[in-house]
Amino acid sequence: MKEIVVISLFDGLSGARVALDRVNGLKVLRYYSSEIDKYAIKIANKNYPQDDKYRIGSVTEIDTTELINEIKQDFGDVDITKSLYRKLTPLECERLQTLPDNYTNCVSNARRFHATGNGFTVDVISHICESIVTDKTIPIQKTLF
Repeated sequence: MKEIVVISLFDGLSGARVALDRVNGLKVLRYYSSEIDKYAIKIANKNYPQDDKYRIGSVTEIDTTELINEIKQDFGDVDITKSLYRKLTPLECERLQTLPDNYTNCVSNARRFHATGNGFTVDVISHICESIVTDKTIPIQKTLF
């Protein structure tokens, strides 16, 4: 079992925590999260109350020295510079959005990242639109505004 300590910036409703919990052979020892939206925090606390004391507020107010010292105190001497992280590739971003491979390769990588980040997840939209074909739609009543 691989054990990790996570620092999640712009955590939202802790979707990354949900994903990590689904990985067999991985155990989250501690999950620090940075988020300012009170409703996202409420949802995260409902589902992960054990993480509440590790919610570190806004990314603009994190005292990184204090945070690293706390991690070192609780988990030993951690070399933050050897963290396992990397940037996604444009191809990986396309695949996350369920686009065909190299769908965006006619523009620069910067534009590819921007386009895929602002795009829809194709399979989700297809799933929603299937209701048009299956006629499982909910009738919409006309209302006056």
